[in-house]
Order: sequence, then structure tokens, then C-alpha cells
Amino acid sequence: MLHNNWLVRRLQLDPAGLGPVVEDYGAGLVKRITSSHEFTGSETARNNGAATIRRRWPDIRAVVHGDAATYFGEELTTAVALTPQAASPVLNPVVLRLVLELPLTAGVDLGRHGATAKPGQRVDNFVIVNGGTYNVWFTLIGRPAWIYTISPTEYIKRYDPFTGAVASQVYDNTKWIRHAMPLILKVGAFGLGFSGSIVLVLAGIALDELATEMEADAEGRPGRSPMEILGSAGTQLLIDRLFHGLFGGGRAGASAAGAGKAAAKAERIAERAVPLVRKELATAERPLVKEALDRGAARQVTDPALKAQGYTVEVAIDSAGSAHVFRLKGDGTWCRFSDRICGLDLGSEVAAAVKSPKSFTQAKLEDTRALLTEIGKEAEFLQRAYERMRKVGKVDLSLLSAQERQLLDQLAPSGSAADLSLSELRDLPRSLGLKKDISVALDQEAKLVQQLYREGRPLYEIMRAASPSYASRTRVLADAGGRDAATGLRPRSGALHVDHVVPLNEVVRMPGFDKLRPERQLEIVNDVKNLRAIDALANSSRGDRSWQDWANAILHYDAAAIARMRALEQEVRNYIAGRILVLGRP
Repeated sequence: MLHNNWLVRRLQLDPAGLGPVVEDYGAGLVKRITSSHEFTGSETARNNGAATIRRRWPDIRAVVHGDAATYFGEELTTAVALTPQAASPVLNPVVLRLVLELPLTAGVDLGRHGATAKPGQRVDNFVIVNGGTYNVWFTLIGRPAWIYTISPTEYIKRYDPFTGAVASQVYDNTKWIRHAMPLILKVGAFGLGFSGSIVLVLAGIALDELATEMEADAEGRPGRSPMEILGSAGTQLLIDRLFHGLFGGGRAGASAAGAGKAAAKAERIAERAVPLVRKELATAERPLVKEALDRGAARQVTDPALKAQGYTVEVAIDSAGSAHVFRLKGDGTWCRFSDRICGLDLGSEVAAAVKSPKSFTQAKLEDTRALLTEIGKEAEFLQRAYERMRKVGKVDLSLLSAQERQLLDQLAPSGSAADLSLSELRDLPRSLGLKKDISVALDQEAKLVQQLYREGRPLYEIMRAASPSYASRTRVLADAGGRDAATGLRPRSGALHVDHVVPLNEVVRMPGFDKLRPERQLEIVNDVKNLRAIDALANSSRGDRSWQDWANAILHYDAAAIARMRALEQEVRNYIAGRILVLGRP
């Protein structure tokens, strides 16, 4: 499995990048079976082994993904727990990348004559990585993937071997923290999708609460064992009060019974901790909300219950691999769901962005397409139901599944499908006005795409939103008949996506495309000759790569299927280039 420093560094630099890492792992496994000396056997046996991986990949992928996520979470937990005094782990991906790209210095001036901290220098449990005017970066022995930062002043005071004794046995003195931290983080951080910076806040709270025990452990005085600390009513109460302050109610219902004097202390610490967590949460996820608003992904709240509570706008984001929805209240503060954390101030830039109509266009387009899909499915269902009933000459509800019967009950004017005659069932799409609803929604779809043009969005962003259109997607899926275009078989993942054969980003960059009139651009990107239905999981893996450049294609398709799609891609590429020339003529 993916248990190594390479995985840690990849996710440190790209916290949302676990999916591609898992895909690379799967493709590497197929290559090892078919091309390496690790597996013996005939070519047929190797190909059969690779085919088994492809067939079972949706199930294998889920296991590998979960195992890798757990491993990284445990590594982050340990890295935070082992943070030396006065230092901080470098968890921000942007900062970490800058640190890794800095040229190595000859040494960091520590403020004494000739005293420097040199890259590669080992100081007790530390290895100096690099340094600057305001920072010394180092790792711990045996844990090179996690970089910490400390100021030169603090480094001299605490760890410079010439001016003072190095803090002895940092690892041993903090070993009990490693037992406490998984509980704190499991309940208080990773389960909520919190970022690493919020983990640090919670870690600091735990260290502060249990400081007496840490001092006793470091000095060799009798203290409670880790299990006694974790099992104590005071620790449980602290966690409960923290969540009570964040969510408006305790989680897991920790009782104050037996907590004694710890109850008052827990209340005081929770009062101090809750604002810190709220502030850190707002700081960590403000850019994600702003980016979603800039993309036009905001929605007006329509749920009556939420509106009654004062929510007006909602924005969906992905943070640390978890999906969350931020909802704006009338007083200008935000609440973060799934677990509701309210009273968040996301700043003036977010406040300004949410007032702009541009923040809602993309979401309106997505909702319009979802409505079109729903209406289309209803129309298709009614047509199938009628054809089934027509063969027996009457409305026979026994021909329907329980789910189909429920849907027909919902669509029947009386609320009961049993009241429908055969002619009424035939005319139901017209009486419900489905054709008119589709026409209205298609007009709305076109208007929203034009709105993206008027907003001055980047051309690729407009094309990404505009294609595939509802009409082109519907036609391609109908032609596919439920089969993957690359194999002619049912998709392994159980779902099909409509994808561009020649990647959309390549089409947009083709010579002359940007000079076409908007209606011609939309004609090109929605041309069904460049659209095919392929396995949804494969489509997610491919992203915006061409079939020629998609190295992980071997994880989803055999060599023959890949060769066919590459040949089709080149054929369609030539076709699109020709269409751009023709449509671009005066």
C-alpha cells in the first residue's frame, strides 16, 4: 500500500490530490504485472492479471484510497504531536513549496560570532534543512517528510548546543501526547474535515489542558498514565464543552459526573478555544469560499426550513477531502455544515463577492441542467410505461416496479396511478406540460451561457460550463445505449459520463477558435462527433488529458481499446480543425 514519505510529501503539497495518487498506484500495478520481472507467467496470464485489476478497480480503488487517507492522517497526527517546543510544523502547501524551492544557504546567522545553523547539521534529534533571516527549518531524525520552523532567536535559546543544553529526549518527553492526540483529532479535527492549521489549534488546547501532566512526565514525577488522562471525566468534559460551544450542543454526550473541579476548568478552556477554532476555520477556508463565489457557484437558499432560520445564500466547497456547505445568515456571518459551526466571519472580500450576481451564474446553469435531466427522465419514463401498457391494452400497474409505481403516482393528476386510463397515460407528458418545461429550461440554459460571455469569463471557463449541453449529452447517451464507447461494454463503475474525445482545453487553444463568433464556438464544443459516453471513473481519471497523454488509461482499458480511442481522437482532431477553418471564413 501507499505507506511512504513520497505519499506524505505529495499530499502535503496537494491536500486534494489523493485521487490522482491512487490512480498512479493502480496504473503502476498494471505495468508491474504486464511489463516487469516481478510477475512470472505467459503473456496471456499477465494480460489476464491486468484485466482482473481493471475489472475490480472500482472496489480496489476504494480500499487503497481509504488506507492511504488513514495513513496520512496518522502521520499528520504524529507530526503535530511531536512538534518541538517553540517550533511549528510547516503545513501550508504554498509555504512548504517555497521552503523546498529555496536555495541552500551557507548557514543561518544565530546572533553570536561565527555561530550558524548549517543545512544538513544534526542537532540532537533535529536535522537542519535550511534557514533564512527569520526562520530555521528542520526535520526530526527518522521523519524527513515533516518540516518544522523556528525563529533563530528561539533556536539559540532552546536548541543551540553552544549556548544551552538541547531539550533532552524530546521524543520521550512527548510520547504520551501521541496517545492523546488521536482521540482529540479523531473527534475534533479529521472527522470534521478540518485543515492542518485547525489541528494545531486543537493540539495546542490539549497541550495547555494537560500541561501539568506533561511537566510531571518530563521531570520524572509521578503522573497519570495516558489511558488515565484519556479516560478521565475532565478530558472527556473538555471535549464535550468544546463541541458544545462550536455546534450548540455536546457530541457523544460526555457527562460531567465525576469531573469535579475539572468542570469549571473545562468551561474556561472551551470559552477560550471556541473563538480560536472559529477564527482558524474562517482563515483556512475563506479562500475556498471566495474561489467558489468567483466561479459563480453560489445558490440562493430555497429550503423553507433553512430560510426560516435566516439563511440566504449557500456555497459548496471541498476542504481536506471533505465536502462542506457554507450558508450566509442575515447578520452577515456564515455557518459551516455538515456539522453546523456558526458565527464565522469570512471577511470583506467574501462579503463583497456574495453580493455580485456573477457569483450565482454557474450554479444557476448547473441547476437548470439538473432540472432538464429530471424532466427528461420523467418524459422517458412515461413513454416507456405507456408502451408497456399498450401491449396489454390497459393500465396494468403490476408491470411496474415498486419504484416506478411510486413515480407514476407522483405524476398522476389525482396522486394515484390507478386512476389513469390508457389514453390519459399516453397524453400525460402533454397534460403535465413537460415539453413546454423543457423548452423553457433550454432557453434558460442558453441565456445563462450568454451571461457568462457578458461577465467576461475566460474562454475555457465558458466552454467548460457550456459543454456538453443538455441536448448534446442526451443524444450521446441515447446513442450509447448504456455502453462505454471505448469497449462497447457496460461501464465497470456502473455509470457513464459524456466526455470530449479531443480534450476541450485543446479545442479552445486550436488556431482560430478564439476568433469565432460565440454561436460558432458553442457549435464546435457541442458537436457530437467529438463527444462519447465513457466509464465515469475512467473519465474522472483522464481529466483534461488527451488519450495519447493519458498514462493511466491502462488501468481502465486494454491496449486495443486505447489504440481505438487514440485513432478516433486524431481523426476527430483533424475534423475539428477543418470545422474551425470553415466556420471562421467571412
